[in-house]
Amino acid sequence: MGLCFLTARNWHIEYKKREFLKKNKMKQLRGTTRNDFFLRNGESSLLDLIYQFRCHANYEEIDEYGSAVDDDIIERFYRGLLHVCTTGLLHYEAMVVSRIGLQDYSRMAHGWASRTRLGGSMAPVAPIDRLEFLTLASN
Repeated sequence: MGLCFLTARNWHIEYKKREFLKKNKMKQLRGTTRNDFFLRNGESSLLDLIYQFRCHANYEEIDEYGSAVDDDIIERFYRGLLHVCTTGLLHYEAMVVSRIGLQDYSRMAHGWASRTRLGGSMAPVAPIDRLEFLTLASN
């Protein structure tokens, strides 16, 4: 897990650095500009890792995913990534519940689920499942 977060941080920093250099028409970060950049962009999260996976897979290194990898290896990777995402989001949601309370969070989650159909009919299922788990855990 630690390696995942280190990878996420490195990808996140590289992405932000490329964008910063491009926006400011610079070739390198030096001196106080470099220090300021790293102070503003030091943290990353599980969602940064997932976002970077998607960018790498879909836009940057798509040829790497055309290799002859067995379907069972891809399935295990997918299930592992899904597990990391689900447990990470459950952790974040539990922290939010601890701050605002289960009732307010439940209202927000159900409101979001009632408006969310862009991801298909299954999009709101996982957040509501996690909410049910948090409700059971709080009793």
